[in-house]
Amino acid sequence: MKDFNIVVARVLNSADRLLIVPFNESLEFSQRSTFTDSEFLVFLKKLGFHPDEAQNTLERSRPAPRSFELRLGLSDNQFKYAWSHFPPEAKAG
Repeated sequence: MKDFNIVVARVLNSADRLLIVPFNESLEFSQRSTFTDSEFLVFLKKLGFHPDEAQNTLERSRPAPRSFELRLGLSDNQFKYAWSHFPPEAKAG
């Protein structure tokens, strides 16, 4: 199992947008990504959340501005899937 920690925050003035930011134990934040509510539900389900648990997790983000942490233990495949949603930031060349 690998640790995967994220902060989930409801985007202000948006009915269905979430900002998801991974972080490590030193509270260093990395790439961020935005998800629609439905994209976030699919993301959670692919990480092994039961549909009801995924919906309840989504509801924790309401109303804006509300945020919370999720600390997950993931298999190697789940970990790769999760990180695939957070592409490295483009570097100025």
